[in-house]
Amino acid sequence: MRALMLVAALAAMAAALAATPSVAAADGIQWHNSFEEALAASAESGKPVMADFHGPGCGWCELLKTETLVDPNVVELANSFESVMVNAADRDDLATKYLISGYPTVLFLTAKGDVLHDVSGYLQAEPFAAEMQAALDAHQARVKAQELEAGLVEGQATPDVFLEIARNYAAGSDPSKAAEYALKAAQAEGASAEVKAEALLIRGKALVDMGSPRQAIEPLEQFVTGWPEHAQILVGQLYLGFAYLQTGDNDKARPLLEAVSTGAPEDSRERRAAIRLLDWLDQQG
Repeated sequence: MRALMLVAALAAMAAALAATPSVAAADGIQWHNSFEEALAASAESGKPVMADFHGPGCGWCELLKTETLVDPNVVELANSFESVMVNAADRDDLATKYLISGYPTVLFLTAKGDVLHDVSGYLQAEPFAAEMQAALDAHQARVKAQELEAGLVEGQATPDVFLEIARNYAAGSDPSKAAEYALKAAQAEGASAEVKAEALLIRGKALVDMGSPRQAIEPLEQFVTGWPEHAQILVGQLYLGFAYLQTGDNDKARPLLEAVSTGAPEDSRERRAAIRLLDWLDQQG
């Protein structure tokens, strides 16, 4: 009888372990001891870094730690990162480098410390897990871009290959590389109209993201005027309007932003951004 009871107990234990998402999920997120250690581990493992920047006396930071970061789904996703907690009061150098202005701020980084994605403020588990997945997608896109770039053979690259590299660098939050390869795609011999259109948009967006709105205007103007029926025309109009605002050409910015605010879907990122920019423009008188 005791033998049967022992067998039953072991079977129940095995079933319980099988139902557990992973060892890491059961034990919680495995945190590195320092930021530098996390970067070194990332270089070795190929995983991106998840760095949780917090400050003393931050209630939202504590809530993120005790509620969000212990959620089983979040812990499971954390297996794909090298994770570290950073007390910004002790690491002013990092807070300054990454322009941390509030807590909690979670940065998702490459092994070199480049930002792939970021989350500002407290989020509950489900939206935080979605941000983690977005960071993983950005990391995978950057890795793919680097692999494609490494495989280029001089004189044999096609406009489509240049465009694919540009797409992935854009998705991987590397606007400098995205702008570089978008220009190559647009200027490559034999580039189709479709390739040129998307390349101009990617280059213009990347230049805006890099803080170079004057340089972004030319490719964005070419895209908006040359391909008014393009599926991403509202994105192009939004970025061109923003570039005009940044260079002080408000009269050119307004009609573009109004077109986006009325033409984009109600809950879209483009519509919300256009409305915010129009509100700012109205406040300027």
